[in-house]
Amino acid sequence: MHDVAPWSDADAVTPPAVPHQDSRPRVIRTLLAVLIGLAPILSLGWTYWLAEVAISLSLLVALTLAGAGLWRLVNRRVASATLMGLLAAANAALVVSHIGWPSPAASETGPCAHPLRTVSINVLNTNRSPLILDDYLRTRGFDIVFLQEVSKSGRWSAFLDGLLKTYPFQARPNGTDVAILSKLPFRPTDPDGVLARGLRTPFLARSTAHAVTRIGGREIVLLSAHLSSPQTQGLYKQRNRQLDLLAAVLARDTRPLILGADLNGVPWTPPVARFRRDSGLRTLDYAGAPVATRPNWLPYLGIQIDYILPSASAFQGVQRGGTDIGSDHLPLEAHLCLIDGPSGAR
Repeated sequence: MHDVAPWSDADAVTPPAVPHQDSRPRVIRTLLAVLIGLAPILSLGWTYWLAEVAISLSLLVALTLAGAGLWRLVNRRVASATLMGLLAAANAALVVSHIGWPSPAASETGPCAHPLRTVSINVLNTNRSPLILDDYLRTRGFDIVFLQEVSKSGRWSAFLDGLLKTYPFQARPNGTDVAILSKLPFRPTDPDGVLARGLRTPFLARSTAHAVTRIGGREIVLLSAHLSSPQTQGLYKQRNRQLDLLAAVLARDTRPLILGADLNGVPWTPPVARFRRDSGLRTLDYAGAPVATRPNWLPYLGIQIDYILPSASAFQGVQRGGTDIGSDHLPLEAHLCLIDGPSGAR
């Protein structure tokens, strides 16, 4: 018979201690996600130039939070995944409420009695690739071109002169950095008309070029504009004042109109949204990802601050971003169709 040693506490197997998990990093990450997700929404009511930065990032915020939420869901963090999903949806809803959903039909151009191919380009005053821009404008078959940042230096004057064979009709007002090039004949707007008088205000005179052409027997107003970049509070107020004044001028002119412009604001920022509503201009359809024109190296995740906006009751059309032409903006191309209607009706 074997002797059995008595049991002692020293013989007990002690389970390894579970290290304490600090929850603070997780809480900080969640709070940061909430702050990022709410910033664009809360900034809608803040009339300060920095608010525009947050609002402009709504689409990028929505995509980032959606990806982060999916990752949290894979890791079974259901509560935080749900929170990030809701914030992503709120930012996406803000964007879609102003630009609409992508339209599959926007990738095709249907039959049209009076089609028009247009492009609006902020060419960048210091563009170092003028040959690429020149080839782009000559070979893409545009009927009308709206340009911004074409200063009246000898360099840009010579560049536009070189395009006269392709675009024999040009509006290049002195004292502005905007221009209109056209294959279609046009004439200057009536200097005593509603449009010309309204655009002579100091806020708009140095920012616009305008002319009148005829399409399908109807007078069509062409307008190129380059508004102030809201990089300070003063410039933010100036850009907003330009938008309000321009909307009032366009609302008083009953003729169909096409605006090609760098408005220096995304479609869902309140001042630009108000401008589109009050001016009677329409946002064009798009296919696939939302259109982005800046920066030029971020074509799908960037922002749209360049526009072609036609009169809502006179035109239908689709828009898309163009190829890199050496600017910090991408071109904004549009295929427009003039809707049959009475002469002079907008």
